[in-house]
Amino acid sequence: LYNLSDLAHKMENLLQKIREDKISVNVTLVNLLFECFDLIKEVIDAVGQGQIIDTTFTDMIAKLESYEKSNNQGST
Repeated sequence: LYNLSDLAHKMENLLQKIREDKISVNVTLVNLLFECFDLIKEVIDAVGQGQIIDTTFTDMIAKLESYEKSNNQGST
């Protein structure tokens, strides 16, 4: 679940940039964050049922990084 922590940190980075007014909230961002929340819920449910989760969340982390890079405001 260490990779889940990486995903959570990437989400936190985006939320912090919203707070700092470095990116704007829009439908694309909201949908991306909900996609992350859904994935996290699936993992928590699976672990709660005793399943072993062995995924890197690479695709979702890449989506977050791509969004962050393409939507920075006020960065130099």
